[in-house]
Amino acid sequence: HKKQVSIFIPDSFLSETTDLKIKTSKIGFLSITTDQITRIHQNAFKNLCNLKELYMYKNKLTKISSSWFANLRNLET
Repeated sequence: HKKQVSIFIPDSFLSETTDLKIKTSKIGFLSITTDQITRIHQNAFKNLCNLKELYMYKNKLTKISSSWFANLRNLET
């Protein structure tokens, strides 16, 4: 059984998800809420194949692309 990691990045000054540079697939929970994110790189979540929960509310996104989530097979909706 693989141990999963939780990452909380609330109230930061991230403007783009490229600032995260997450390269591990062990993350099961990611919260990037109440940030200043206006844009998400198309491969931002590429390595997060074990991600089950993703929270991105209270950001400044103007569009959402289904391609961002293509590799997130374990994401619960």
